[in-house]
Amino acid sequence: MLVSHLVPLRQKIKSVQATKKITHAVRLVSMSLYNKLDKLNVPLQDYAMQIKTLFASLVPSVPSWKNNVLFPRDLFDERPLYIIVATSKGLCGSLNSNLFRYIQSALFLEVQQKPQFIAIGTRAIKFVKDHNLGELVAQYQELNSSNFIAIADDLITKITGQQRYSTVAFFSSEAKSFFVQKPKKFTLIPVSSEFSEAHDGDEEKQVDDGNVAPIWEQDHSVILDTLATKFLRSAMMNVLFQALRAEHAARFMAMENSTNNAEQYLEKLTLQFNKLRQTLITKEVSELSATFTTRY
Repeated sequence: MLVSHLVPLRQKIKSVQATKKITHAVRLVSMSLYNKLDKLNVPLQDYAMQIKTLFASLVPSVPSWKNNVLFPRDLFDERPLYIIVATSKGLCGSLNSNLFRYIQSALFLEVQQKPQFIAIGTRAIKFVKDHNLGELVAQYQELNSSNFIAIADDLITKITGQQRYSTVAFFSSEAKSFFVQKPKKFTLIPVSSEFSEAHDGDEEKQVDDGNVAPIWEQDHSVILDTLATKFLRSAMMNVLFQALRAEHAARFMAMENSTNNAEQYLEKLTLQFNKLRQTLITKEVSELSATFTTRY
């Protein structure tokens, strides 16, 4: 009877040991990828901030400049575009489920709106299709450190193409710290109020600021249109990059917890296995002693 209990226990121990090896390996990979991304985080944010600062400083000097992409004139927001950034792989805890719950609570659609969606990551694609949120105009199976710039460039092409959107917003995850990842909504278009106020201001207000007017070596519209594209691209790159950091941090924490749980469970199983084996050994010794005593 005791032997029959030892066999399944030994199988459980081997299974938990194999699981522990897998979670430990995934944990190491996630930590390595996070450290690699973390080294690029500050330069990327500095680049995005420099582009934003330069663009914001030049827009007020040309109040006549118009850009229908950045400043759409649609008060009813009839053509919104939502870009959902999730993961393509699992093993990252509640990162995706928290994001999807946040989207369901934060996404409000009016009757007159005709929303379109872009899904990045297989989990995001499945979420949009399962909940029938709207037209899925583009999808990307995977987001990683090798293709996030290419995805940002492709998104720029779609947003600045013939189709004009009243709003463009991202739903993604962001690493507040290494241990905390939270979902967020980032509205890319229309741009923030500082740009809108500068864009809608009159020339007299700009002159009264006392700032030295920039010297344009070529047509200011060409320069501002180029900067506008670079501004959008840098903002998208930053959103996708932060989503990657959040994914790897969440996966590391999930695998860390799984590894610790496997170790604790393994200790209990090993203790139980040793107790049963010791009981079996004691029983066999007792039977041998009894047999020896009976014979001699």
